[in-house]
Amino acid sequence: MDQTNTPVLYFNDKNKKDALGDLDVAFLRDNERWVEAYKTVQWNDITSLDNLIKRTEQLVIKYKNPNSAIKIAIERIFEEVLGRYPLLFGYWKKFTAVQYQLNGLEKSLEVLSTAVDAFPHSLELWCDYLNVLLANSADKIDHIRTNFQLGKKQVGYQFLSHPFWDMYIKFETDQKQWENVAELYQSISKIPLHQYARYYSSYKAFLTQHPEVQPTDDVEKIFAKTQKMVNEIWKYESQIKQSFFNLSVVGEKELDNWDTYLSFIIKRSEYSKDLVKSVFERCLIPCQFYEYFWLKYASWSKNTSSFEENIDVFERGSKSLPLDKKQFRYGYLEFLKLSMRRNKEFVRHMIFAVLETYVKYWPHDIQLMAYCLFSIKRLNFSSSLTHEDQEILKQQSDYASYLEKNINHFLGKSFEGDHQLLNIMNKSNVALVIVELIKVTYLTLKNNIKTKKLFTSFGATPLLQDSVTFWLMYYRFLKVSLDFSEIEIFITRLGTDIFLPTSISNDIITDYKSFYYTNANIMTHEQSMIQNQPRRTLDPLVEIDLKINDPQFKGTTEKYVKTEWQKSPVYKENGHIGISIERPSISNTIIEQDSKLFENTPPALPTFKNLEKMNKTPIYIDHSIQDLTPGS
Repeated sequence: MDQTNTPVLYFNDKNKKDALGDLDVAFLRDNERWVEAYKTVQWNDITSLDNLIKRTEQLVIKYKNPNSAIKIAIERIFEEVLGRYPLLFGYWKKFTAVQYQLNGLEKSLEVLSTAVDAFPHSLELWCDYLNVLLANSADKIDHIRTNFQLGKKQVGYQFLSHPFWDMYIKFETDQKQWENVAELYQSISKIPLHQYARYYSSYKAFLTQHPEVQPTDDVEKIFAKTQKMVNEIWKYESQIKQSFFNLSVVGEKELDNWDTYLSFIIKRSEYSKDLVKSVFERCLIPCQFYEYFWLKYASWSKNTSSFEENIDVFERGSKSLPLDKKQFRYGYLEFLKLSMRRNKEFVRHMIFAVLETYVKYWPHDIQLMAYCLFSIKRLNFSSSLTHEDQEILKQQSDYASYLEKNINHFLGKSFEGDHQLLNIMNKSNVALVIVELIKVTYLTLKNNIKTKKLFTSFGATPLLQDSVTFWLMYYRFLKVSLDFSEIEIFITRLGTDIFLPTSISNDIITDYKSFYYTNANIMTHEQSMIQNQPRRTLDPLVEIDLKINDPQFKGTTEKYVKTEWQKSPVYKENGHIGISIERPSISNTIIEQDSKLFENTPPALPTFKNLEKMNKTPIYIDHSIQDLTPGS
């Protein structure tokens, strides 16, 4: 299994406050080592963090009655460390002790309460929290019972959770709530715990003393089944050496043991969902940075848990994994994408928040924009087979207008826009939005004139000079239109006005050469080679090959002028000045005229286009009058 480097975790630096900001110069000078430990802390080095926490604790010993500025500085350091690494339960314990010394019992209880919220699967923190409640709030029975019930869900299924269960049983016993005690024993009897045999004996003794709360189930059979489960999982539990979180790499044997343990327990129907979930959560404490286990957890959860539980897994995994781990986060987007129909309003809120976060991580990842566009279309412009054709067409038209409006806003051409799209759009992915607009306009709305205008308008945008997505779409459009003149201009611009990777340019040139031989006719080529025509582009039969691996090659071309020779007055007059005639042209492709494939067969007879114009009355132009017209 792949190892992983210690990451920079999700941490909101915008809310970070300099812990030393409110301290006076004299205090900083007197505590130089502490200041140095904070300023030079290495966030991916546990030794460096230990040094910072140790020197922070020493301040509490040094200053018996520190002022508020010192207290705040100490709190900020603990909050920053634990904000980055909430699974370092030892630091929560230290923070609790420090708060007790600085601000008393209530503040220390607040820290413990925050600790079990931030790290809800820590058996040690739950036991500490409940112990403090029992010692200092014994009269708040309902509050304590509620917290025991919460703790049961979070840590009660852990193999070594007997300290929690002992505390819970004692609490209900002290209250003489025998039915509650009986329920606890019934729950414990079905969980494979390390101390299951001790609880079996205690349960039998309890039932002897309290015949009024006899169980409906056969205790002997239940414990026999539990004993079998304990024996099965012991070979995995006994191999766990690191059950705690650390910044160091987890050993290969440890990772393999967790993997086989999870695979085993997932397949066995006798293990409850709560138990399997508990093993996953325990695994993800030491394996917090390993994407493999988060993917495995999400896969299992999708088939067994509620929508809300799945969201919780994806949210925690997205915030915990190193930023270079994309597979799990893309899995989150896929899950939201598939959940749109059933949880439309919730997904509407979630998916854009997730995308906005991810695009900050990876601003150059255009796949995120693809998810964004899909979501916008599905949520705001959806249609189905039950809708009328006109309604579907209107939705597509509205979608195109929406895209164009937001693109123009992004490019500074208008003030209207939708923040859901604009918050995700950036210089790297705007081309994808433009291509989406063109696809809808061209392929769905079948508006060729509008499509050409869009290409002309956005093609002049500096942001798109190096957009492979946009220019490949443009090239395909020109090929479908059989616009050889524009394609040659486009290829000539490669490397001078349009900057695509050389490999992409080479592919375009190679493809166009083949396309030209197959689709261009003799008249097309001859017209471009007429001596009097200004050379605007590279000769597709000769010079174009010289541009391969040399995108900046221009050949002998002059600056191109956007005209078509066959449509010019000089061509139409054909030497007869003043008489303009539309002439037929041969439409046979070039490849039919000179190919080894046709050595043994005669060439095809010529085919023509514009034959119907042979009998068209010539257009007479009086150049002498035209030349005298002002401005002509």
